[in-house]
Amino acid sequence: TGSISHKSHRNPNGIPMDVYAIIPASGTTLWIGTLDGLWEYEMSTGNFSSVTDETDATALEKLRITTLLEDSRKRLWVGGENGLRCYMRNKDGGLTPVLPHHLCTELAGRFVQCIFESSTKLIWISTRSGMYCYNEREQEISLYTKVNGLPSNIIHGMEEDTFGRLWIS
Repeated sequence: TGSISHKSHRNPNGIPMDVYAIIPASGTTLWIGTLDGLWEYEMSTGNFSSVTDETDATALEKLRITTLLEDSRKRLWVGGENGLRCYMRNKDGGLTPVLPHHLCTELAGRFVQCIFESSTKLIWISTRSGMYCYNEREQEISLYTKVNGLPSNIIHGMEEDTFGRLWIS
């Protein structure tokens, strides 16, 4: 609309939310990743609501969210200071974990800075200890570090160009 609107919200404990990631969800909804957890913002009503993991009510709070991705299969990937989670929205609107256990274990405790899906449907996960590539079709996880030619093990972000090359920072 060409206008700027300021939204302020505090969680029930009165702690200000530190917003690190915002991405569109379905319709007029935004996913908002904070150090305090995952939130949905419904633009049509102006309402914020806290989102929880159906199997572990504190999982998203413990994650300390720094990055979000909705992939081509409509899964929500959530990364943070303490690892990675992946969810599908169920019929009731809740989130059901769908991340393979071996990937969750591999990234447990890692500081996830960026999650990216390439045009070849690979999921790239940047951390402070290198860049992981998850090939779901082959059920393989590969880690790339300085040993593999990266200039640093700390990867802040990535994008893909029109030739399918990944650019990392």
